[in-house]
Formats: sequence, structure tokens, C-alpha cells
Amino acid sequence: MPIRRRLTLLTLLSALGGLLFAPFIIAGVQPSDSVPSLPKLAVILGTGSAAVAALCSWTGLRWADRASLPMPLLRAWEAKSPIPLGTLRQILTPALVGGALAGLLIAAVVHLLPVPANPGTLAVRLLTVFFAASVTEIVVHLFAMSGLFQMFGRRWLAILLSSFLFVLIFHSGRVGSPAMTVLVISANFLFGTLTGWLYARYGFESAMFSHAVAHLLVLAWK
Repeated sequence: MPIRRRLTLLTLLSALGGLLFAPFIIAGVQPSDSVPSLPKLAVILGTGSAAVAALCSWTGLRWADRASLPMPLLRAWEAKSPIPLGTLRQILTPALVGGALAGLLIAAVVHLLPVPANPGTLAVRLLTVFFAASVTEIVVHLFAMSGLFQMFGRRWLAILLSSFLFVLIFHSGRVGSPAMTVLVISANFLFGTLTGWLYARYGFESAMFSHAVAHLLVLAWK
């Protein structure tokens, strides 16, 4: 199946995610830090996110099609076909439930840990959802998980290995005590496993939407 329309859409979403992530970075810098201005940083992040997403999507979409991994909304977009309401509910309902439960659980865990509050206003923090739901899912699941499934032919192995990759990319080091560090790593791993399973079971769009919901809840709870 052609990938041009899907590739374009995912690249544009990722570029938007990079642009909107810039205010969050600026909000977290110290006065002594040397960083580009907000417009320059937005261009850098937007361009970089688009490049990464384009490369990973170009390969990941082909792997996903060969492995028959589901992405009904994106394939309908590619084919310019209408999307039945029942299909939309089937994709988004489990993503909403899973994302809400994961987001509330992670927010509660973070609330108990002695970690700094997220920088920026509520609006600035929530704008980062576009980056989390697009670039993160494209790299970890569309690219890595699809490739791992192509390599090994086992969906659960691909899900678990891509979850390990998610931890490697997004875990920032020791958090408080060793027990707390293990808790944070475990939460990230389980969340990566959840979104990977949603991709394999309901579609890549379900993983993206679930990630967006969880991210909104965690970042809203400063």
C-alpha cells in the first residue's frame, strides 16, 4: 500500500509537536543557561522532529504494512476512504480508558516522588502532548516495534523490547532512592507495554491517542 499521505501527515504532526515543545524547554532553563531564542528553538525542534519522524515513518510504515499491524484510520486516510463511526469508537475507547488509567497512576506516583515540578504554565506543559503522542510513538512503536516484529515474528517480544527502548530513551537517571528509581522505570516500562499492546491490538492511532491522554493527565498534575 502507498505511504505518501500517511508519511506526510505523521511528519507534519511531528513538526508541530517540535514547534510546540519549545516553550516548555525555555520555561525550564536557568538565567545563566545559553539557549537559542524561542523562535529559533522552535524552528530547530520543529525541523529536527520532522526529520526524525519522516525517516522513522518512511521505514516503519513499510514494516507495519508487511507485518499487517493495524492502523485503520491512517490507512483510510491513505486511501481517501470514509471512516465508520464504529471503527472510530473501537480504536479510541480502549485508548481513552487505558490512557486515563495510566495517566492517573503515573501522576500519583510522580506526586509521591521528590522530583522537581514541571516548568511552565499549564498551557505550556499541555502543549507538549503533540510531541509525546507523535514523535515518541513514531520512534518507539511505528519504527522500533514494527521492525522488531518483522525481525522476530512475535508480537509480544516486539512489544516488550520496544518498551525497554522506551525506558532507555526517556528515563533520565536515578530518582531519589533506588526503590523510587525502580518504581519510575517500572511505570515507564508498563506504559510502553500498554501503548505497544494497543498498537498491536487496535491500531497505531490507538497508541498515539492513549499516549496523548496519559501525557495530558500527568502534565496537568504539576
